This record gives sequence, structure tokens and C-alpha cells, in this order.
Amino acid sequence: MTGKRTGLVIGNNYPDSKHELNFAVADALSMKEVLLNRDICGFDEVEESIYDTFVDARIKIEKMTTGSVLMSGG
Repeated sequence: MTGKRTGLVIGNNYPDSKHELNFAVADALSMKEVLLNRDICGFDEVEESIYDTFVDARIKIEKMTTGSVLMSGG
């Protein structure tokens, strides 16, 4: 396979909400390890978005896909 393989994992447990998730962050970080493992997925790079706001997550995605930030603000 050619080209750089880049991934993004997103995890937010939504603490202090009535719909709190118990393991979303742990699951996202575990998935990052799987994606980076050369014997399983072999991604070159995996960014994490843990407890980021929607805007912060979008900025990370834009930086990954375009190399720059196209939008800002909330």
C-alpha cells in the first residue's frame, strides 16, 4: 500500500450528563493502539480528539485533510 495512512479517534464520556458514557475515552484510546499496530492496521499516524468541543474536533479534521484550518468560530 502506498501513501500515508492517517486516522482520527474521538472519545467523550460526557461526564456529568444524564447520558454519560462509561468507556468511550478508553475505547477510543484502545482503538488508536489497534490502528497504529503494524500487524493489525498499520496506520502511520492517529490523532486523538478526547473531550474536544465540536469546533476543536472540526479543526483537527481540517488540519488532517487540508493541512490548514478553513473554518473557525463556534
